[in-house]
Amino acid sequence: MHLVDQILLGVLLILAPVNGVAQLALARKNQELARIPVYVSSGIFIFVLGAASAIVGVMAAGPASLGLAPIDPLMFVAWSVAVAAAVLGIMMLFTWIARAAGLRDSPFLARLFPRTRRERACFAGLSFVAGTGEEIAYRGYAMSTLGMMSVGPWMAAAVTSVAFGLLHSYQGVRGIVTTGVAGFAFAASFILTRSIWPAMAAHIMIDLVAGLVLGEKLLTHGDGGTDACA
Repeated sequence: MHLVDQILLGVLLILAPVNGVAQLALARKNQELARIPVYVSSGIFIFVLGAASAIVGVMAAGPASLGLAPIDPLMFVAWSVAVAAAVLGIMMLFTWIARAAGLRDSPFLARLFPRTRRERACFAGLSFVAGTGEEIAYRGYAMSTLGMMSVGPWMAAAVTSVAFGLLHSYQGVRGIVTTGVAGFAFAASFILTRSIWPAMAAHIMIDLVAGLVLGEKLLTHGDGGTDACA
């Protein structure tokens, strides 16, 4: 494996998740949040990771290795909808379980949801960037590179999903687990379809629905945490 692959894989599977874990403290803070700067900075970070992964992966083994080859339209729609529906269902189930167990999310997490029209537009843009960049980086590039290291596809799916969950540590422990499960679902679609497109589309749909439609319904706060955001 080339040095550039070692560095990029180390960033994706070690440095970025460690940085994510370091942000766990954010989930415990009870302070107001400037949402648009957070959306923009997160989008830039994800874009850089995705672009770097795409460039390195395509130069090394071609677009097909990242799952960027064309896919049958019916297969694309079926897998995209199925994965999105499954992950959203899991998210709702985990929310119900957390509420039944008396667990509560941090007010910080509630403050991440967009409030104004401009924030919703920025969040929608971030959803597209995240769905594209994170899938290219963690499913397309990282899984393919691990495969070239003789790591089996399902083991690669597990490794990248753990890293993906830890990357989202700012969402708290439940968010880490939920995001890790979602990552494994994306990885499974990548393995079974040999294409990254369904995972991308499902990821974008999930982010849009979770952030703009369901919003605080996915939180365990009895009042959706809205009073903490006033």
